[in-house]
Amino acid sequence: MNSLVLPTFTYNPILSLRNILESLDKIGKDNGGTRAFGRPGYQASVDYVLSYATGKFGDAMDTVVQPFNLTYAETRNLTVIGPDGKEVFAQPAQYGPATPLPGGITAPLVDTPVDDENGSGCSPEDWEGIDAEGKIALVKRGVCYFSQKLLNAKKAGAVGVLVYNYDPGENYTAATLQPGNRTEVVPMALIPLEVGLDWKDRLAKGEELVATLIVDSLMEDRVTWNVIAETKEGDPDNVVMMGAHLDSVPEGPGINDDGSGTAALLEIMSSFQKYTGFKNKVRFGWWGAEEEGLVGSIFYTGHLTPEEADKIRFYFNYDMIGSIEPAYIVYDGEPTGTNMLVDYLKEAGKPAEIR
Repeated sequence: MNSLVLPTFTYNPILSLRNILESLDKIGKDNGGTRAFGRPGYQASVDYVLSYATGKFGDAMDTVVQPFNLTYAETRNLTVIGPDGKEVFAQPAQYGPATPLPGGITAPLVDTPVDDENGSGCSPEDWEGIDAEGKIALVKRGVCYFSQKLLNAKKAGAVGVLVYNYDPGENYTAATLQPGNRTEVVPMALIPLEVGLDWKDRLAKGEELVATLIVDSLMEDRVTWNVIAETKEGDPDNVVMMGAHLDSVPEGPGINDDGSGTAALLEIMSSFQKYTGFKNKVRFGWWGAEEEGLVGSIFYTGHLTPEEADKIRFYFNYDMIGSIEPAYIVYDGEPTGTNMLVDYLKEAGKPAEIR
């Protein structure tokens, strides 16, 4: 009788990375297509990372979850209906106030002067002589913050603002305000340049134009989390840290931005199951609400004591490292750490460079 020959399996890091990325993609698809801050997909992403850090690699890692609160904003519906009764393409303003619902605001349009050098509608003087009371103001984008235009519009009596873009087409992203401005500004939408110029021209010819703006938006405080894992072994006074943000943008599951960095950290973490005797503690950070303005990493560093911060000798950040045309590029940062990493890659035969 022939003896049974068992198949051998070789560990494949590429396959492992792919499995992680596919898992993150599935988390996004199962949760409304996103893993953004404040959404169920982000909490599921945290749970997924914890399944590695405390489950698969718990014997080598000490892991904590760091909660913090942040204002969550979502535009659930945005509709702009032009003077001809047709809906036009529009992008919302994050942290923008809602209109009365369900009908929104229907009001005459009023034009405002264009000033591409100093910004249209950016100063109170720009609104002098404009009868904006009870009207929706038409304002060109650019130079100053959206919130400044909206603050001035409200002071002038406008009930809403339609900001038209400075470049043609519909390939532009939503506007961003600040949470604290919500009660100080009027509702707005960002419309295409072509639409704004058409309405502006018709107003100049003496037409009376009426538009409707409907904004159904939500804003509330929500808890979110950083995940921090550190090797049990190593010198606690000499820490090498690496991080990646765990959240995606609301528009998608963020598999490159930054599922790629998340996957890389999990794969690096797996290596600490294989070795002992390394000198430094190695710390991993998965940051929450990065897409909201680096909030998670700022919260983490802001809550370190000077003594704790001084123990971190190097920090390496992994953001959007997946590519169909890969290159060995190290972004220029702290000189010693950057040079050490580039030298290591070159010694391994890789064409590494600093940018």
